[in-house]
Amino acid sequence: MKFFYAIAFTLMLTGCGDAPEKSAGQTEKPVATSTSAFDIPTIVDVNPLNDPTPLSEMISFVGLGPGGHITSPYTLRGRAVSGWYFEGSFPVQLLAEDGTVIAEAPAAAQEDWMQEGWVPYRATLKWNAKPDTKAKLVLSLDNPAEEGEGKRRALEIPVVLK
Repeated sequence: MKFFYAIAFTLMLTGCGDAPEKSAGQTEKPVATSTSAFDIPTIVDVNPLNDPTPLSEMISFVGLGPGGHITSPYTLRGRAVSGWYFEGSFPVQLLAEDGTVIAEAPAAAQEDWMQEGWVPYRATLKWNAKPDTKAKLVLSLDNPAEEGEGKRRALEIPVVLK
């Protein structure tokens, strides 16, 4: 019986509230959302062409969470599907809150990027910025066949520079 109440309570908590309405021109959405009233940073899926493929099926990263602290030099690692790469790499940028580029480097495939499925990558960024600067890591799709007007598909990870 306690199990039933626990499930009912969980469903009640997760079912409360209305989903925000999406405007016709909205192209960016959080991949993970906050469930509290505090300003918790979230990963953002920049998706100007409204690709229905979930970002989690295209690219991932390890060792860093939204709002995580990083120091220079920082090596970003993860994996992406072969279609995310162009000639074995894709761009990674570190942007200040105002959009200024703090650092940028290519994320290089660590295996044959033309193979089907997931391919590991690595990118090392170096910068000189004030401690506690809020920024975001932007991992952009770099496949010209997928390019459209405006920005391309990207993953944005909020970070704090140390």
